[in-house]
Amino acid sequence: MQDLKKNEEEIKHNKRKKEQINSEYNTITKGIDIMEL
Repeated sequence: MQDLKKNEEEIKHNKRKKEQINSEYNTITKGIDIMEL
């Protein structure tokens, strides 16, 4: 039962990390788009 809880926390953490990376990536690509214009 403890492992399940731990897994849920890990999944939430990974999801947050992925969202953070995605938003950073989007910011970078938007910045590049602006520079290219």
